Amino acid sequence: KSAQEAKEKGNLALAGAQYDEAVIMYSIGIALDPRNHVLYSNRSAAHAHMRRFGKAKDNAAECVEISPDWWKGYVRLGQA
Repeated sequence: KSAQEAKEKGNLALAGAQYDEAVIMYSIGIALDPRNHVLYSNRSAAHAHMRRFGKAKDNAAECVEISPDWWKGYVRLGQA
């Protein structure tokens, strides 16, 4: 399995409001590609949907650290 496949499955789960499954899939993707800022951003969104704002903030902060020029990481951080 690739990080991209895990991301795609996570995106489907997120779109279907299956937030726990989305977190699992994004976590698998991060394990395979720990420098992929989008995976942290998406996992932050899934946590935020479940009102796990501490975890959402931690993931958003990791996203911003990896890719400080990517605006969406700051949006996730603000949402958390």
